[in-house]
This record gives sequence, structure tokens and C-alpha cells, in this order.
Amino acid sequence: MCRENEVDILRGVLSSDHAHMFVSVPPKRAISDLVRKMKGRSFHKVQREFPAI
Repeated sequence: MCRENEVDILRGVLSSDHAHMFVSVPPKRAISDLVRKMKGRSFHKVQREFPAI
């Protein structure tokens, strides 16, 4: 997803219930749209792997 949107993840830290990322985003991309896409994709992946959640 980041490659598709010309976004580079510079740093990241994963926790048990959230993630922190330092990213480089082109000025033509809205941060809110990027976050929405990332959350949507991660939600669907978790939902497929753990349907009981």
C-alpha cells in the first residue's frame, strides 16, 4: 500500500495493540486518506486471521 502511494516508512515500532510509524509522504497525498487506507487494510487482515474478534 505504501509503494502504491509513494510513501516511505522511515521508522516503526509495533506494540501489542497499536503501531507507531514515522513516514515520508508526498505533498500531494492527504495524511488522513493514508491513515484511513492503512487502518482499513490492517483491519481486514486481522479480521481474516481472527474472525472471532
